[in-house]
Amino acid sequence: MKSLSSLIKSIILPVAVLFLILFFVATRADAALNFESKESKVLATNIAGAAIISSWGFMSWDYGTNTPHFTKERYFDRNTSHGGADKMGHFYTNYVLTELLSGQFRAWGYSTPHAAKLGFWSGLGLLAFVELGDSVSDYGFSYQDFVMDSLGSVMGYLRFTQPQLAGMLDIRVEYIPTFNTGDFFTDYEGLKYLFAFKLKSINSLAHSHFNLLELQLGYYTRGYEHITNYKQTQRNVFFAIGINISETLRTVFNTKRQYKLFQYIQPPYTHLAIARDLNKL
Repeated sequence: MKSLSSLIKSIILPVAVLFLILFFVATRADAALNFESKESKVLATNIAGAAIISSWGFMSWDYGTNTPHFTKERYFDRNTSHGGADKMGHFYTNYVLTELLSGQFRAWGYSTPHAAKLGFWSGLGLLAFVELGDSVSDYGFSYQDFVMDSLGSVMGYLRFTQPQLAGMLDIRVEYIPTFNTGDFFTDYEGLKYLFAFKLKSINSLAHSHFNLLELQLGYYTRGYEHITNYKQTQRNVFFAIGINISETLRTVFNTKRQYKLFQYIQPPYTHLAIARDLNKL
């Protein structure tokens, strides 16, 4: 029963709230708020994003409990708070946010280049807002986090504007809940981040069964939650042969539909991996 309660509190409820708010803003803003111009919709989206971040920050990240201050963090060093998993989280979050916002802005009538620029600055601005919130919490403003946010925005911009790159490379997250934290965004003990090179992007393999496979390079950490001894921690780099879920579904159902969810999420147990713990090198 405790696990079910934790599941509802840390995953189902936050995701449901975020989905409902974003769905309302993204698909109903023009009807419900009578916004006629695409410029108004972009503005409304950014305001709503800032409101969501503020609400989540006061609820889960202790915004407003400290005076404004900076914090100096390292990136992927062993003796950091999460071994760099949090930095990958910043990179991944802003990469996805930039792509999704760019796609929505294009759907509202902007050209692809203009939508990509708006998505880039909107995503980066919203994550900068997160850092400003962190500055008045126990976390503090981290320029290392902001650097990773910026790199995520750059990657999202490049994939959105370069179809060939998008057809070749996905950046995904794999997640198995551990219920160690109050929200899944910081449940690093259950998260893995990976880059997937899709074999279907190779012309000679595009029409063979190899197009359902991909090569993956990823990173994850373990043992950093409630840490007492850094010798018990792991910073794992892994290489894997995985299944391209999106392409597999397209093949099975013989459809041209894009299963975009699986461009961002890697379901657990869908790859064979060899991992190396950097802490043991």
